[in-house]
Amino acid sequence: MVETRRSPESARAALAKRRGEADARAKDHIAILRASAARRRHQSVADALERILVRGSEFLFASAADIFRPQPWAIGSEGELLGHLLTVDDATFDSVAEECVVELLTLPEAFDRPWADPDQRSVWASAYVAALRALADHAESREIAIREHDDLSRSAEPAGQHPSPNRGPRF
Repeated sequence: MVETRRSPESARAALAKRRGEADARAKDHIAILRASAARRRHQSVADALERILVRGSEFLFASAADIFRPQPWAIGSEGELLGHLLTVDDATFDSVAEECVVELLTLPEAFDRPWADPDQRSVWASAYVAALRALADHAESREIAIREHDDLSRSAEPAGQHPSPNRGPRF
């Protein structure tokens, strides 16, 4: 029986070939994963934009839920916010949509990020502050109305009668 041995050079060549093939397969898999992730990001952004467009009143921020609902924000090459995807100029929109450099962030999360344009940030900060003030004012006026109603109810009751013990606060 004749024993055949590999030479060190042929073993190195076979190993290099296998590594090259494995690297090529890994690169193909990575490309597929990146494309899949990009597709998911595009779908998330499209879903968020569709919800905004269907609601039509997304920028009114009429409730706390509106303030904390994730919004699509255009992101610059260095990670800075360029603005809301629906309020950036057409060239920026086309650029970020093509490269899918969009993130879904709530308003508070957006303010924690650096912004490319301080004026854009100021516009959104004003909207955020106005929404928070409106919500606080509404809660305060609702509380005053409830207290006044309860005071009127108590004053309208005949003397000696007390309100029902089962009656709790109404909201």
